[in-house]
Amino acid sequence: MKINDFLLKDNPFGVTPFLQTQIWAGLENLKNQFSQRIEFSLKTSPSSIILNFGEYGSGKTHAARYFSNTQILSAISKKLDSPPPLALHLNFPRVSNDSVKELAGAILSKIGLENLFSDLKEIKKLLEEKESENYKKMLRELVSDSEVERILNGLVDIDDSNFDCYGRLLFGNASNADLKALKLSKKITSGSDYCKLISGLINLLTLRTHGIKPRFSAVHIWLDEFEDIKTLNGKEQDALTSFLRNLIDCCPSYLVLFINFTLGTVNNLQDLTIYLGEALWSRVRYKIEFPETTLDDGVAYIRELLNQDSWRISDPQVLKNPFFPFTEESVKFLLENISPRTIRKINERFSLAIELALMEKKLKEIDVSFLLTKSADLDLNQ
Repeated sequence: MKINDFLLKDNPFGVTPFLQTQIWAGLENLKNQFSQRIEFSLKTSPSSIILNFGEYGSGKTHAARYFSNTQILSAISKKLDSPPPLALHLNFPRVSNDSVKELAGAILSKIGLENLFSDLKEIKKLLEEKESENYKKMLRELVSDSEVERILNGLVDIDDSNFDCYGRLLFGNASNADLKALKLSKKITSGSDYCKLISGLINLLTLRTHGIKPRFSAVHIWLDEFEDIKTLNGKEQDALTSFLRNLIDCCPSYLVLFINFTLGTVNNLQDLTIYLGEALWSRVRYKIEFPETTLDDGVAYIRELLNQDSWRISDPQVLKNPFFPFTEESVKFLLENISPRTIRKINERFSLAIELALMEKKLKEIDVSFLLTKSADLDLNQ
């Protein structure tokens, strides 16, 4: 089989397989750390902050995407006979004049307003099957603001006539006419308002009471690229970290906040307190480091990626060589010449090697000699 044939088959990776994959290959120790943390969040109730840190391209975003995937979380939950968590993968609100509003809006957008309204209606139905007015009673226990309580009570009676009004209200864009239509006295504007709203929703979605199973076992918020907090002015930095701190305090159970932070802007981990603030830093319960990939882990990573396509399993050349279209020697050679050996750089370098091989019409495999002829393109240290 020629490389051109290899790439022209029904291959979900296209010509850049490593950049497009959503699987978790190799790096089992790191994967197990996250699996254990997620299982722990489904078994126990205390909310927590988990700090994920490493160099640029070390795999933090990939971890967020992988462990916020519904199928992956359902498989983990099934083992524990638990409802799956609700996982929200969010990017940091960069260069914002109202970072709290933007982050709260991102949370609501990820949940989806129609999904949210449907979930709340189901929760109210289950509660009031046990006792009438149970939903209102629960709101009074969960929310410390009468106006936010009225908003959450109104969300279960959404119809076509007020859907857009509530949408604008939740995203902080309500007009006076919207308030009049919804019979509310104020908009959601402050960080405190957003904290009460989001925490109230999280507490409802994870509610366990009267023998009723929760809609979600927990809520996982993955906040990616937290180092971008440096793009905010001092006032916005304080507002955002205060919001996150208060959100954890207002959701004492069933909320896990994963913070992804890229090193490079700080000299050591302790310096993160500059950006997180002492109050938020003190609430970090667990830290997961994304180290530079070892040679052995890199080999395992590439081998697993190259054996994901079912069509390759029956191909004699593939059965003989699990690194096809590379050789095992060329895989090790290329990995040894990647520095720093992060997942992003591995993806980019191996994808480029395949693209360069595509230009060679008669090439049957990517060996060390071919890589040497492309040393300038591949930036080899030779």
